Amino acid sequence: MDTLVKRLKWAREAAGLSQRALSALSGLASSHVQLIESERAVGINITTAQALGSVLGVSLDWLMGGVGELPAVESIAAAIERAQATSSLRDEADETSTEIVRPSAVL
Repeated sequence: MDTLVKRLKWAREAAGLSQRALSALSGLASSHVQLIESERAVGINITTAQALGSVLGVSLDWLMGGVGELPAVESIAAAIERAQATSSLRDEADETSTEIVRPSAVL
């Protein structure tokens, strides 16, 4: 895999994620991974690469430059599970933080 695009696509597919799901777990716009993989993105900044690498459980060196060993599919799957759990916890916190709490009426 000689390009970031190929490495990203390989890791995403190894994780069994759609482009939209990877974007969501990474905190990116829903079409961001699609733009990167189709090579229509003007580039990828370090923050985006870190977010994608973190969710996929791959090193920044490997994702950006192909440096190091090919990540094990098992480690990618474990990273995805952690990202999904974190996302679920974040969603639950968002739901509870938007509840309106009304003070009890004073009798």
